[in-house]
Amino acid sequence: MVLTLTVILCASIALLLTVQGIFMHAQKEIYLKAGPLLLVVVVLAKVLADQAGQIKAHPEPKGFTKLLKAALCVALMFLTVAGLVGWHIGARRFAFDRMIADWRHISQVGQDISDQRNAVAGQNISAHVQMYKAIEKDVLDMDATTQRLMDEERTFVERYPDYSAQSDKEVADLDIVRRRAVLLQQQIQLAGRMSTQSNEQQIVMWVKEMVPLLQQEKLLDSPSQSQSE
Repeated sequence: MVLTLTVILCASIALLLTVQGIFMHAQKEIYLKAGPLLLVVVVLAKVLADQAGQIKAHPEPKGFTKLLKAALCVALMFLTVAGLVGWHIGARRFAFDRMIADWRHISQVGQDISDQRNAVAGQNISAHVQMYKAIEKDVLDMDATTQRLMDEERTFVERYPDYSAQSDKEVADLDIVRRRAVLLQQQIQLAGRMSTQSNEQQIVMWVKEMVPLLQQEKLLDSPSQSQSE
C-alpha cells in the first residue's frame, strides 16, 4: 500500500509540473524536474507489478481486488487534482510573466522613442520629419502594448483584489502613455504630409499644426492637467 501511494504521489507531482510547464510555455527546466519523477514512477510501478503478481496468488484474491479498486480511485483523484492545480498555477504564472514582460517591453520602446526624439532636438524641421518616420513602428508597438497591459492589469485585479491600489496607479500611468501614443500618431501623420511640401510650407504647417500637438503632449506631464482630466 505504501508503494502504491508513493507511485501515485510521484505521478501526481510529475503531472502537475508537466501541465504547469505546458500552460506556462516554460523552457525545458521544468520538464527536467518532472523527468526524474517519471523515472521513479516507472521503476516503482515495475516493482509494484511484480508484487501484485505475488498477491494475486494469495488464497483470498477478493481482498486484492478491493485494494486495487481503492488504489485506482485514489490515483484518479490525485491525478485529477494535480492536473487542475498544474493548469491553475501554469496559466496564472504565464499571465503574470507576460504582464511583466510587457512592462519591460513598453519601457524599452518608450526609451527608444525618447532617444530618437532627443537626438534631433535643435535640428531643422526636415530632421524632425525624418525622425517621425523612423519612430512610427515603435509608436504603434507602444500603443498596442499599452492597450494589452491595461487589459492585463484589470484581469490581475479581478484575480487579486488586494493589488487594486497599485494597479490604479499603473493604469493611470498607462492611460497617459496611451494618450501620448495617440498624439504621437497624429504627429507622425502630420509629418508624413509635411514631407511632400516645400520648406516654406513645412514651416507654416509646423507652426500651425505641429506646435499645438506638441503642447498637448507636454500637458500630459503636468500634474494639474492630469488631475483635471
